[in-house]
Amino acid sequence: MINFAHSFPNGDDSVVVLGKPAVILATIDAEWQSNYTKNENLILSYQFSVIDLKTGQRGDDIYYANWVEKERLTITQILEQIGNIVGLSLSDLNGYTIVLVAHNAIAEWSTIKNRSKLNKYLQMIRKTVITPGVSPIELKIYDGNRNKKIVKFMLKDTMLLVPEAYRSLKKASVLVDPEFAKLDLTKEELSNMLKLLQEEPAKFEAYAIRDTQVTLKLWITLQCMLNEINGTGNRIFSTLSSAALSRFRSMYVQEFGGEAFEFLFRRKI
Repeated sequence: MINFAHSFPNGDDSVVVLGKPAVILATIDAEWQSNYTKNENLILSYQFSVIDLKTGQRGDDIYYANWVEKERLTITQILEQIGNIVGLSLSDLNGYTIVLVAHNAIAEWSTIKNRSKLNKYLQMIRKTVITPGVSPIELKIYDGNRNKKIVKFMLKDTMLLVPEAYRSLKKASVLVDPEFAKLDLTKEELSNMLKLLQEEPAKFEAYAIRDTQVTLKLWITLQCMLNEINGTGNRIFSTLSSAALSRFRSMYVQEFGGEAFEFLFRRKI
């Protein structure tokens, strides 16, 4: 649970760890240019908003991909970027749990070079992908000296935590905080992101970074709200329906007892 959920990014940076000794919460977003002649997307940038829940260290950064060479980052490179933002090397990430959050995660996941290695651990829900439940994937990564490190990894999606009518990031951000919303671009700018990057790099970067900041605030705020509603201190909810079921279970158990609830679901009622 993070105390600055309602005043991000200028609020109190004190934190309470989510039940783990070392957790990094990171949001990821990518910008790309559609290459219609070759039916592919050229990745222009990756951007991240990150908070180390162990230390409270927080930051944002953007990585400009070599779009001419069709560069795409690997999982290890993504983790390296995230660690660097909060002052941690790959070696320092040993033992950490990384909760990677995107809005419409399947889009950002598609930009990662070696994602196929982890696809078997993911679950598709409502046309996006996440790590199911609260059990992370255990990743083996290697630092610059080829020393093996273990990082636990979870992929989550803010889009699954909002009502159907608010699934776009713009609508979801306004739902949570009208004063800290996704930035607007024209339709022409959105369809020509490479041109925007080349001609107005500051505008491109501001737009890109804001998306990750909005996603981070959205994730934190929704998790805080759902935990408060459910009376669960620090649970990570993956979907709105799982939060609703948790609330139903707690109310039913309180009224009829745990054995009655288990009997109800064994009968698939």
